[in-house]
Amino acid sequence: MYRKIVVCLDGSALAEEVIPYALEQARRGGGELILLYVRTPVDRRRSWTDLEHSVKVSGSGVAGAYLAGLAERLGARGIHVEHATVSQRGRSLADAIIGFARESHADAIALTPHGRGRRIDRPLGAVASSVLRKTTVPVLVTTSR
Repeated sequence: MYRKIVVCLDGSALAEEVIPYALEQARRGGGELILLYVRTPVDRRRSWTDLEHSVKVSGSGVAGAYLAGLAERLGARGIHVEHATVSQRGRSLADAIIGFARESHADAIALTPHGRGRRIDRPLGAVASSVLRKTTVPVLVTTSR
């Protein structure tokens, strides 16, 4: 069973769909969750909706407040929950996630792909596919409902 699970979040309801599954795994193993948000630089190629969402979540400490509130609600369910916000710092999102998981000694990563992958070799999207390909720990992947 998994003792420490990194749960990748971006502030969207879609990303949060993995939480019940991660909670169950943590309960079974007597483990804990670490809610992770990776701060990304603003990308001019993104759509206005994506940019608007990014600013709402990452600006002015909102990401930290979002994670803290979520951690408090989940912790009330009897699971130890921590949270962290890290910077992408010139690496891919997948590398930032994997690096954090390694540094925190996590033994699993949980995420919900956004399914933007249109390529046959990456049906889950680039980030989820890259995490699956590069990491050495198990990855819990949920698909959107």
